[in-house]
Amino acid sequence: MLRPVKTDLKKVQADLSKILTSKDILVGHSLENDLNVLKVIHDRVIDTSVLYPHPRGGRYKLALRSIAERYLNRRIQEGRDGKENSGHDSAEDAIASLELAQLKIEQGPQFGVSTGGTNLFDWYSKHRMYGAVMASGKTLQSIITGNTHAVPAPTDKQVLTKVAKQCSKGNLSLILGHISSLCDPPSTTKLKTLNEGIEEIYNSLKPNSLFILASGAGPSYDVQRLQREEMACIRQRKQWGLDKQTEKIKAEAERNSGVVFVGIKTKNYKD
Repeated sequence: MLRPVKTDLKKVQADLSKILTSKDILVGHSLENDLNVLKVIHDRVIDTSVLYPHPRGGRYKLALRSIAERYLNRRIQEGRDGKENSGHDSAEDAIASLELAQLKIEQGPQFGVSTGGTNLFDWYSKHRMYGAVMASGKTLQSIITGNTHAVPAPTDKQVLTKVAKQCSKGNLSLILGHISSLCDPPSTTKLKTLNEGIEEIYNSLKPNSLFILASGAGPSYDVQRLQREEMACIRQRKQWGLDKQTEKIKAEAERNSGVVFVGIKTKNYKD
């Protein structure tokens, strides 16, 4: 692949110096790797791996994919044509980093930072109570801690079914299910499946169980649509208009506001 390439490091550095000034701010994820390879020093850098640190601290870093899914409510780096190992889209990664930086600026310095509190699953394990998480493999890797039982569930329907099954057993203190395919916007079929799954879970709960349904974020399909349009403009080197940017800001504000429903399963429900 690189055989016909004749551009050397000095040429790349020279090209960068033509477009990058000392006043410019570089935004990206784990940029030290790129800067080390390029042998470039720049003192104005916003790195999303620093803005959203790993809870373990130290040398650990969260993947851009995990941060985007958690805080932007969308999946990236899934490869072209849906194949995970077919390569990343550099424009998609760049836009995600910019939006994460913007979100951090809007929400404040403590946003996305572990406050030093106790992880709920760790607390349960310490007190000899156990929990389980049902989610896709990638999601499980980003949230599993302690002695939590991980249950892979590739689809939302499987997540809902497995959560209901675990609830009916009544042998766990905490059960978490993560679904992520309600987008684009959600179809009637998807919403029906979700409603049926939630009802099945509620009916499977033991009396006096606490039931929490959290969106995590608001609707993201308008943001995703505008992101695709913006990426197309970048690739085609077209201007991204002020009206489109305003529309995107409004859509992002709506996405950043979620909803939570909390209830306790009563003894006489469906008895």
